Amino acid sequence: MIFAARLHDLVARQHRRAGLRVLLAEAGTDERMFTTAVLGQWGILPTLACDGAQAVRLAQSREFDIVFMDVMRPVIDGVAATARIRQFEREHPSRRSAPIVAYSAVDLSAEARHLKRVGFASVLLKPCSARSMGACLDRWCPRPTPSPNAHADPPVGALAHGPAPVAGPCSPTVTRTGQRA
Repeated sequence: MIFAARLHDLVARQHRRAGLRVLLAEAGTDERMFTTAVLGQWGILPTLACDGAQAVRLAQSREFDIVFMDVMRPVIDGVAATARIRQFEREHPSRRSAPIVAYSAVDLSAEARHLKRVGFASVLLKPCSARSMGACLDRWCPRPTPSPNAHADPPVGALAHGPAPVAGPCSPTVTRTGQRA
């Protein structure tokens, strides 16, 4: 009976996570590949941004359920990018605000108050485990909430074997199996 309850809970979480619209703002190729693979196990294909300016452009052009923002970003750092995204949301009040998670290899607990003021929802230390990433998704994205303004992505199953979508010059493209395309 306990096994059946755990299995039911696992399937429910898998179903809840599948199809989430995730923006992964990560410059590091290895971390991008790892995080894409972790998200892929739940049927999530993230949209990738390789620098802060690209993350801002993407967040302004479509809606996401959650954003994982590397704090140490090239071009515009993650804190400044988050501030720009939050400013855009204030200027467009009909736009749904997505939680932005500071995704960092550096312990940012001393800066937690400042990060919250800027607009981060929480901090996730990397490298993180699949369990930590899943807990973060479950906390901030209890279920996908389609919006009439949302970017129309193809169904998850249609992308299951294709390359992860790359929004810009994040060469090389990495497939779901972790191989370079």
